[in-house]
Amino acid sequence: MSTGVFIWSLTAGSNGNIDSAVNFAEGQAPSSVNDAARALMAKIAEWRNDTNGLLSAAGGPTAYTLTANQAFDSLANMNGARIAFTPAVANGASATLNVNGLGAKPLRLSNGVSVPAGYLTGGVPYTAVYDNGGGQWILFGAPPSEFASGTVMLFQQTSAPTGWTKLATHNDKALRIVSGVASSGGSTGFSSVFASRTIALANLPNVTWPSTLSVSDSGHSHGQTGFSAATTTLVSSGATALALTTAQTVNTVTASANVSLSGSVTSGGSGTAMDFAVAFVDVILAQKN
Repeated sequence: MSTGVFIWSLTAGSNGNIDSAVNFAEGQAPSSVNDAARALMAKIAEWRNDTNGLLSAAGGPTAYTLTANQAFDSLANMNGARIAFTPAVANGASATLNVNGLGAKPLRLSNGVSVPAGYLTGGVPYTAVYDNGGGQWILFGAPPSEFASGTVMLFQQTSAPTGWTKLATHNDKALRIVSGVASSGGSTGFSSVFASRTIALANLPNVTWPSTLSVSDSGHSHGQTGFSAATTTLVSSGATALALTTAQTVNTVTASANVSLSGSVTSGGSGTAMDFAVAFVDVILAQKN
């Protein structure tokens, strides 16, 4: 038969012999009363020492073990039991507590919310209540978690705060606000895009400059009227002399020509580097444990 405060009944009449170590059965021998009283004191002392914080939890940081003064013989009988313990070291993620070898059960802030890594400090006492229905130890009086486990947030610091885990999936990227499904993309790092650099000709739009500029004159006339008879000979360079008589005059001389103009065009650029080094502040992504 089990023995300990955890099996005592709220109904006085049921406590006659419910605890094998404490005999208060109806019609008991007078000589057994003092033994029952001393046994009762011992059971209360067990409960006292299990709740005063003097129990040391061995192991850690993720798997703590301890032996209670009360002889819990099953998880069902331990339901609702309050244990005050002092861990030797700070806890890691998903820490558990195993009391009296009955099985490791998760330590939680509230129903289903695990104690975040680093929440427990080594050498500091904590009190937990066992919930057999949920199979968990819930820290007594622990503040509720402000963020659900798995929440991802930005922090302007190098290391994640207590209770959060730094994510390394994304690095050297910009943030984009969307109204639809959150995703990621792109291939060039933030630091590579926003840097001081010179724009090369290969980065400019494709423009074809003409290699030859031509100007054509379809022909125009130069006239001279009124050669006198005294002029008897008109000589053109490289041509046979033309004799003029007194009866002949040259009224008009007409010439035509095509004119071509060629040259080159330069861009006039200076080649000075452009500064894209935008100011920035580094942040990290961290996920709630």
